[in-house]
Amino acid sequence: MQTEEHADKEIKKLIEALYLKYGYDLGHYAKSFIKRRILHRLSMSGIAGISELQQKALADPRFFETLLLDISITVTEMFRDPSFYSALRREIIPYLKTYPFIKIWGAGCATGEEVYSLAIILKEEGLYKRSLIYATDFNDVVIKKAKDGIYPLRHLQKYTSNYQKAGGIESFADYYTADSECVIMNKSLKENIVFSNHNLITDGVFNEMNLVLCRNVLIYFDKDLQARVIKLFYDSLCYNGFLCLGSKESLRLSIHKNDFEEIVSAEKIYRKKEKAQALQAGNFYTDRTNRQVPDREAAKYEAVVIGASAGGIKTISVILSCLPADFPISVIIVQHQHPSASGYLVDLLNKTCLLHVKEAEDKENIKAGVVYIAPPNYHLMIEDDRTFSISLFERVSYAIPSIDVLFETAADVYKEKLIGIILTGANDDGSRGLRKIKDLGGFSVVQDPATSEFDLMPKAAIAATKTDLILTVERIGRFLAGIGQEQTADI
Repeated sequence: MQTEEHADKEIKKLIEALYLKYGYDLGHYAKSFIKRRILHRLSMSGIAGISELQQKALADPRFFETLLLDISITVTEMFRDPSFYSALRREIIPYLKTYPFIKIWGAGCATGEEVYSLAIILKEEGLYKRSLIYATDFNDVVIKKAKDGIYPLRHLQKYTSNYQKAGGIESFADYYTADSECVIMNKSLKENIVFSNHNLITDGVFNEMNLVLCRNVLIYFDKDLQARVIKLFYDSLCYNGFLCLGSKESLRLSIHKNDFEEIVSAEKIYRKKEKAQALQAGNFYTDRTNRQVPDREAAKYEAVVIGASAGGIKTISVILSCLPADFPISVIIVQHQHPSASGYLVDLLNKTCLLHVKEAEDKENIKAGVVYIAPPNYHLMIEDDRTFSISLFERVSYAIPSIDVLFETAADVYKEKLIGIILTGANDDGSRGLRKIKDLGGFSVVQDPATSEFDLMPKAAIAATKTDLILTVERIGRFLAGIGQEQTADI
C-alpha cells in the first residue's frame, strides 16, 4: 500500500511540474487513466522511477512530446462507427443545408481521419463549398499529421468498408491517391479546413458553430473537466447547433444534460437548447437502478470483480443465477467479447439474473446490487470516487477490455473490501490484477482449472498469487450468495 501511495504522490508532483514547465494541465484527466499512461511510458523507457521520468521530461522537450503522445490517445479511423456518419447524413445534414454558410468544429481531431470523413460527406451532399471546418487538438505532433493527411496503406481496406457502411455514394478511391505504403488524402478536402492548436482545458470558445464533433475525448477527463468542456461546447454553438459525442460518451450523467435535446440517442447526437428551454425541461432521466446502498463502514465487501475469456459467458451466467435479488454488493465483469457484440451479453444475462445487468458507462456511480459489464473494445477502470471511467489505449495482455486493467484499478479503490474472481480463459489476462487485489488485502477466487472449458487463465492466476479459494462455478455462485446473506444480516 505504501508503494501505491508513494507512486500516486510522485505522479501528482510530475503533473504539477509539467504544468509549470510546459503549461499543459493534466490534473483533471481521469486519475486511473493518467496513472496507467505514465506507468506505461515508464515501462517503455526503461526508467527507474517516476521522479527520474519527471527529470527527463523537464530537461528534454522531445521526451515530453513522447509522454504527451501517450496521454493524447489517437485511436481513430476514417468513418469510425459508420452508423454515426449514416445518422449524421440522414438526420443532421438536411438541417444544415438550410443555412447559407455553416461552421463546424472538430475538437480533439487527433490525426484527422474523422475530419476528412466529415469533409467527404459535405462534398457528397453539396455543402463543402459553403462550409468552414476548424480541426483542433492540443498536440502539435498529431495536428501536423492531420494536416498532412497521410495514412498507412494497410488501413485502406478498413476505411473503404467503413465508408460504404456509412452510406457513401461515390467511390472512396476518388478521395485519395496511394503509393506502395501510404494513402494521401486529396488536397481538395483540405481547402476549407483550418488545422490549429486548441486546448479544451485552457482555451476559450469558438463562436457560432453549427456543429461540434468531439468524439472519444471526454472519456479521458474527470467529471469536473467534462462539465467545463460541455459548457464550452454549449457556448460555442449557435441556436439549435448540434453536438456529436463518441459512442460511449453521453450527457445523461452530466450536470448540463438539460442544456441539450437528444436527437439520435444511439449515436450520441444532441442539439443545443436555449437556456429558457433547458430550465423548463427538468431532469428527463430516471435512474432505474437506484437502490439502498449499504453503509460502507458496515459492509465487509463493496465490490466483486470477475474476469473471463473463452468459455466465460456460460460460467458467468451460472454464477449470477445464484445471486438473490437483494444481493448487496456491486458486481463488475470483464468478459472478452468481439467489438461488435455490444449489448449482447447484457441482454442475455438479464434473462436469468435477478439483479439488474447493464453496460458500464463513463463517470457512472457504482451502485450496490447492480451487475456492470465492461463495454466491448474499451478498457474499464474505477476511480477513487467509485465511478467508472472508460478508455481507449493499447491492448493489455492482448485484450481490450483487459481484466488486469479493471482488477488493478479496483484494487486501488476498494482494497480489502474487494473480491476478485478469475474464470475460464485461454490467456493469462487477470493474473497480475488478482495478485494486486491480494497484495492490497482483497479476497481471491479462481475457477477450478479441472472444470474450466479453457484452463490457461485460471492456472496463470493460481501461479501468480496465493489464491484464497479454488472452486467450481456452481460453488463460486453459492459462495457469493452466502457472502451477500452475511453482509445483509450485518447491516
